[in-house]
Amino acid sequence: MLRSIEMKFSILKVKILIKAFSAIFSGSMLGKLLGFVREIILAKFYGTEAPVGAYRTAQTATLIPINFFTSDTLNAGFIPLYVRYNNENKENAKIFLWLIIIGLLLLSFFITLSLFWLSDLWVKLLAPGFSSNIFVLTTDFVKIMAIGIPFYIIGTLLSYVELANKSYILTSIRSSIQSLGLIGGTLLAFYLETPFYLAWGFTVSYIFFFALGVILIYPRGYLAFPSFSKSNLITAKNQLVTFWQVIKPLLLLPFLLQANIAIERMVSSFMGIEVVAAQEYARFISDTGVLLISVPIGLIGLSELSNRTKKEVGEILSNIFILVGIITLPVSCFIFLYSTTIIEILYGRGSFDRDSIEITSQILKGLAIGFWAQILAYIFIKAMSAQLQNKKITIYMAISLGMGSLFNIIFYKILGPQTLGISSSIYGILLFLLTIRDTGVNKIMKKRFYSIFIISFVYIMIVVVTSEYIKENIISSLLIFIIVWGFYLLISYSWIFKIKDDLKSLLK
Repeated sequence: MLRSIEMKFSILKVKILIKAFSAIFSGSMLGKLLGFVREIILAKFYGTEAPVGAYRTAQTATLIPINFFTSDTLNAGFIPLYVRYNNENKENAKIFLWLIIIGLLLLSFFITLSLFWLSDLWVKLLAPGFSSNIFVLTTDFVKIMAIGIPFYIIGTLLSYVELANKSYILTSIRSSIQSLGLIGGTLLAFYLETPFYLAWGFTVSYIFFFALGVILIYPRGYLAFPSFSKSNLITAKNQLVTFWQVIKPLLLLPFLLQANIAIERMVSSFMGIEVVAAQEYARFISDTGVLLISVPIGLIGLSELSNRTKKEVGEILSNIFILVGIITLPVSCFIFLYSTTIIEILYGRGSFDRDSIEITSQILKGLAIGFWAQILAYIFIKAMSAQLQNKKITIYMAISLGMGSLFNIIFYKILGPQTLGISSSIYGILLFLLTIRDTGVNKIMKKRFYSIFIISFVYIMIVVVTSEYIKENIISSLLIFIIVWGFYLLISYSWIFKIKDDLKSLLK
């Protein structure tokens, strides 16, 4: 009887995990579809012209100070502690949540006012290669987007609260809301001939996201204010100390991440406004994999792996590692080989001319080299965060980001736009190689991963040899892809399904 109950509980837990991934994945998929529509509309109406370059830079200028204080530091520090307090005592969870809310509200108002007052200096630092008219447009965009900062930050926190309580609506629809905001902003900007609506699309979408977060979270009681007492004040003080200890090793991390983004933006501004705009069109394609695969797995891992032993985490990651590798390495190869064709199909219409296609495809080709590595490294980083290995994460990120930034600075005059993509791949591959040592991935799975590399090399050679005959014909290209990778899946069928079954049993 007891055995039967345990079995039912284990099956239920696996179903909950699958449901969590499915919810976030399906929401991310919808977000990406809307993002695809957004990028097509933006490319058709503006191509790689000044308004798009100014918008991309203004968005970076707005998000850098936000992400400097939040982003990975917030979710890696907040979610595991909130889950722990919530399991121990609901009142403690409320105290911790309101500590973070008050702190982030003060921080968000400070960032908003700073961007209003210092936008000129900030844009000059971030995009020194811009002409005066593009500079003015960018600073105006920054001031409009700054209005949405408090809503962005607190809305993000609310999505983490919902995630920690096993609900995934906000996490799954966030990208969809942002895409809808920009689609609306782009249409208004083009037809009313007022580019400022591009920036308002960002701001309005996050005001809506925040309002939706309050509507979803408040009725469940998660936002209830804790009772005011001496014992709760002592608890709050202790929680603040614990939170500081958890995030302290990560404080260097946002600085490194945002410094890398700033260097990328500076380098692209020196190569021209077209390169600034083209970079984000290319990144949309590569970031799709991160959003659809690694973000759902990584975020769920923060809450699900927090209470696991190191051995259990290693066994789970070994299986996830090989399954994700089977998907991402073939896709990386295909994007690398057919980057120009992909860009032509997605964006090649309207104002997106031949020069725009060439610049964007160069960047995408560079990104494809390390596409697979960035996805796997993200999952490993989140697993390490769940185990509170934050000091190691900071060291590994510092090395990887530093090498990527150095490559950008040294080679952008030599390699041109492709430098931006290759530098991201260097970062992803280095981070993958460093983190895999600490995740407990077993030797058997590593050997199987090597076999995927071998078949990737064979696939690339086949394409190179047959390229004279198929001449990037998309149907022929897809046919070769399906034949090569279908054959690999066929001969690997038995152990792939064994891995899937093993993973289900490990998650019980």
